[in-house]
Amino acid sequence: MEYNIVTNYSVNQKIKQASKYYTVKLGLASTKIDSAGDRQPNTDNKFTYVYNTYYKATLQSQGSIGNINFYTDHMITDDVLFFYYDNEQFTFEWDPNFVRQKGVDAFLGLCIKKMEDEYEERLENARREKEEKEEKQNQPEIVPQNTGNAEKILSSPGAVKYEDLKAYLEKKNAERMKI
Repeated sequence: MEYNIVTNYSVNQKIKQASKYYTVKLGLASTKIDSAGDRQPNTDNKFTYVYNTYYKATLQSQGSIGNINFYTDHMITDDVLFFYYDNEQFTFEWDPNFVRQKGVDAFLGLCIKKMEDEYEERLENARREKEEKEEKQNQPEIVPQNTGNAEKILSSPGAVKYEDLKAYLEKKNAERMKI
C-alpha cells in the first residue's frame, strides 16, 4: 500500500536533508492540457486529484522514500504531517527532539506504526458497528400493545378505536367500583 504525506515546505525540507533514503521526485502538475487546449485537473494521480478537489489546495510533489510519497501544501503553516492511507487521514506533530535523537527515518517509522495501529482500530470499530447494526435489523421488532386513550371518546369521538373504547370502559368500571 502506498502512503502519502502532506506537510509544509519547511518540514519537507528537514525530512529531505535528514533522510539518506529520500529521493527527489519533482514535476507533478496539478493540471494538464486536454485535446481542445483547455486546462483540466490532472486525474493521473488519484490522491492529488482528490486532495485538490476536497481541500481546494494544490499539492506539489517533492519526493519519496520507497512507497512513501511526500507532498507540500503551502497553505499548511504548522509543523505537522498529514498521513493519508487508504482514504483515511492521520495527523502527527513534527518532533524535532525525536528526530535529533533517533533520526528522521525512525520518526517516520514510528508515525507509520501508530498510523497502522489506529487504522486497524478504525476498521475494527467500523466492523463492530456494522455487526451491531445488522444485529439490530435482524431482531424482530417488538410491537407494544396499543393502549387506548380513554379521553379520546370525549374529545374526538370520530377518531375512536377499539382500544380507546376498551380503555374508556375499563376506566368507567374502575370508577364505578370505587363508589
